[in-house]
Amino acid sequence: MYYTTFNESTIKDWPYTNLIFSTPANYHNHTFWEFSFVISGSSQNIVENGKAYTLFPGDAYLMRPQDIHCIKVKSSLYRHRDIYISTERMKQLCDALSPTLYETLNSDKTPTFFKLDSFSLNVLQEQLKVFNLHGGNRNELLDAYHASIVSFLLGMIVKSQLLSMQALPEWLSTFIIQLHDIGYMSMRIEQICSLTKYSQGYLSRMFKKYFGVTLEQFVINLRMEYSTQLLDSNEYSILQIANMIGYDSPNNFTNNFKKKYGISPSKWRKNKNN
Repeated sequence: MYYTTFNESTIKDWPYTNLIFSTPANYHNHTFWEFSFVISGSSQNIVENGKAYTLFPGDAYLMRPQDIHCIKVKSSLYRHRDIYISTERMKQLCDALSPTLYETLNSDKTPTFFKLDSFSLNVLQEQLKVFNLHGGNRNELLDAYHASIVSFLLGMIVKSQLLSMQALPEWLSTFIIQLHDIGYMSMRIEQICSLTKYSQGYLSRMFKKYFGVTLEQFVINLRMEYSTQLLDSNEYSILQIANMIGYDSPNNFTNNFKKKYGISPSKWRKNKNN
């Protein structure tokens, strides 16, 4: 297989992190480690063995120097964030958390994929804006700040590994993928349940068991996360967004949005545009 290798000179202008709006679709690897997480839109990360991982906002992964992969963008609103770490630095940070973490991550057959909740995703985006002020400059303070963010992401991987000990049934994993599609998440709960052979009561118990929330709350969270992408795009009115994600009343949308984010959709849009 032909592939390109990206080295440190590739990221010299942004040695810590970079916000990506589009990405080459060819296979490549890196001489460094790379955390990435999707902010908006969707994509596929296709690794060398041909396995394709469909990614939505909050989906994150850690690519190692030996991992050959390509990214195929599936949405016009696509954005993801890359965070770069040298092999020496990665080993130091892993060893600070666990003597076996680096070897575990490095020896796994596939890259590590994990999920960031909406709160963590928003916090990370704000934290990483600091690097926008410094461009390609490096110093000890930025090194320390970068290390704290990488350590947080390593902690999220450990958390994901703990949660994965209680593996999802295959049908539920497939159902979750469906729910991330706007065509499904905008349906009424009764319609969503009809996609499966299970009752709403059973589905809610399963969601409570594996995710800590009911099916209805899970869908509301998906709608709210998707609505932030639409708000950030400035292409649709609040009423249009409410209808797109399944609300007959913009007031119901606004109430659910305020419960999740603490501000109204219009205030969210105003803050993002300032």
